[in-house]
Amino acid sequence: MTTAAVIATAVTATVGLIVALALGWIRRGVTYVVASITNRLRADHATINTRQYATGTSGAMVFHLAVACAPARKLAEPRRLDPSMVEQFAHDTFPGVFPPDPENCVPTEIIRFRAPHPKSPSEGAVVVVWPRGLVECAVPVPHVLTEDKKRVVELSAVAHSMFTTVAKLEEHWFDRLFPRKRFRRRRMDWYVGLTSAVSTETFWTPLSAFSFPGRSPERRATDGYPVTPPSGYGGRALWNQRMTTDPAALVRLALHDLLERGGYWGCEASLDDLTATLAESTGQHAVG
Repeated sequence: MTTAAVIATAVTATVGLIVALALGWIRRGVTYVVASITNRLRADHATINTRQYATGTSGAMVFHLAVACAPARKLAEPRRLDPSMVEQFAHDTFPGVFPPDPENCVPTEIIRFRAPHPKSPSEGAVVVVWPRGLVECAVPVPHVLTEDKKRVVELSAVAHSMFTTVAKLEEHWFDRLFPRKRFRRRRMDWYVGLTSAVSTETFWTPLSAFSFPGRSPERRATDGYPVTPPSGYGGRALWNQRMTTDPAALVRLALHDLLERGGYWGCEASLDDLTATLAESTGQHAVG
């Protein structure tokens, strides 16, 4: 083999090695970038599971509707809360309910508004905002005690409170409480709970039934009582939702699960009437 041929072979081998190394680096680099982007965008659902106030567990003397929301992926770092912004959110979402001043205000830890309830001062309405991006709301739900001692909750009142809370947060309040540092479409996790029983002087009394604004469900189990599951009514179907999702659609998902867990079936007509009533009272289009 001539000297020129040897040199050509060496150069070819060297170039091939350099190209292979370069392609390997590029491949590893692209894999790293894709993994980094995926990790930054992937929902972890970590924040919604840190609730402390919106739990939907049994209360003392008052039934509560609990609604909470948080980004589907946790914030990169906790935010310093703006007390005046939290105050405006509480008063705009629940007009005339909360006093002017918060019960607790540490902008780096928690801001909490509470409205004492006449029957149980510690169990009134509450709004809590946490620096990690969690917003918790719990409001008393009125009920009627029937002659046979059953406690009946008006489902339209539950639906209206739920709709208002979700709509206000989606419309602008969550982005005002936690401004985006860069343009990115947010996905939200939602939680909905309802107290399953209240305490009387001698014993616990379960939520016995619901009253409906229109048609009632076709049937109901004789021993059916709703108990909020750990992930709330609607469960993971309410996770990873766009900020533009129709609040009425989220309400319907949660209420359908609530009724099924309460022993009802054949609920579609009842939910249609309820959704129509909700649309009429809020000025929204009915969602089927």
